[in-house]
Amino acid sequence: MHQSYFADANREYDGRWVGPAGDFLIEVKRTNNARDLRGALLALAYALEKEPSSAQAMLVLKESKLSSSRLRDELTQFRNIVRDGVGQKIQLVAFGEDIDRTKGVLQQFDEELALFIRDLVLHDTATHGGRVSRVFVQSLVVDRWLQGRSMTSSLEVLSESKASKPTVISALEHLRKLDVIAGQFGDFVLQPPSWDAWQSLALDLKLERKAVYFADPSGLARGPSALLSRLIKVMDRASKPPDVAVGGVMAAYHFYEHLNITAAPRLDLSVYDGNTEFVRKLDAGLVEVKNLKAHAPLVLHLGRRLRTPSAPRTPGVGQASPLECLADLLDIGLTAEAREFAEHLSRATTQGGTFQ
Repeated sequence: MHQSYFADANREYDGRWVGPAGDFLIEVKRTNNARDLRGALLALAYALEKEPSSAQAMLVLKESKLSSSRLRDELTQFRNIVRDGVGQKIQLVAFGEDIDRTKGVLQQFDEELALFIRDLVLHDTATHGGRVSRVFVQSLVVDRWLQGRSMTSSLEVLSESKASKPTVISALEHLRKLDVIAGQFGDFVLQPPSWDAWQSLALDLKLERKAVYFADPSGLARGPSALLSRLIKVMDRASKPPDVAVGGVMAAYHFYEHLNITAAPRLDLSVYDGNTEFVRKLDAGLVEVKNLKAHAPLVLHLGRRLRTPSAPRTPGVGQASPLECLADLLDIGLTAEAREFAEHLSRATTQGGTFQ
C-alpha cells in the first residue's frame, strides 16, 4: 500500500513517498539559479546515502525559468560527477507558473506519486515558499482561541495551518509543556496561559520574525501617528497595497483600551509579503538602521500572517494579532505593560470575550 508524508522541517527533503519498489525522497525548491540547483541536488545525494539502496530522490523546482535543455544539462553533469550511481537515482523536474505543466528530466512513475508531488508543490505555494514552523503553529492555535474559534484536535490544526504532521505534534507538545492545552491531541482544550507561558510564546514569535528598524539620521522623521496617517493614504491609493497590519502599542490599544501607556513610542507594522518598498512613501528620510539603541520611529516585523485581515479601525489598515502585539511590546521593553496586556487577554477570553 502506498503511503506518503510531508517531512519535518529538520529533514533534508520536503516529502517521502513510500512505495513497493522503494522510497522516493522529494525536495521542492524555488530558484532560477544554477548554483542553488546544484546545491539542492548534492543535498539529496547526501540524504540518499543514509537510505536503503532501493531509495530514489527527486528535486522539484517551482516557478523556475530555467529551460528544459538547461535542466537536462545540469542533471547530466551532476550524474557524471556523483559516484556509485547515486546520481542516477536522482530525477529533476520543474513546474512553471502553470502547476499542471512540467519540464525537465522525468521518467515514467506511479500516478499516485505524481499526485503527491503536485500536492507538495501546492503545499509549498500555500506556505509562501517556506515550511510552516512550530512557532507559527503554536501561535496560530493561541490566536484562534483568542478569536473564539478554538481548535480542539491535531486534525483541525493540520488543516488550518497547512503544516506537516510532525511540526503540528511538536507545536502541541510545546503548548502542553506550557500548560496551555490539556487532554489528548485528538481531543484537547485550551486554558488561559500563565504570564510565563505568554512571555515564552511572545518571545518565540519575536525571534521567528525579522525586525527591520528605520530612523531618520537628521532626527526630523515623522512621529508614529503621522506615519500611520501616511500609511493609510498609501494603502488607499495603491492598486496593490502592501500586506501589512498595525501592531505594537497602537494595535494593543484596539484590543485593550485601558492599557497603561501614555503614547506609542514608535509605529510597529507586521509585514506579511516581505515587501518594504512602501517605507519610502511614508517618509523619504527614513533609512534602515542596525544600531538598535538608536531611536527608530518605525519598525517592520517580517513574518507569516496569523489571521485573515481584520476589519480596520481606521480606513485602509487593520490590526495585527494580539500575540504579535505582545511580542512588539516586549521588543520595545515595555515588560510591565506587556504583562498587563497578557493578563487582560486571558481574563477577557475566559469570560467569553473575543479579540477580532
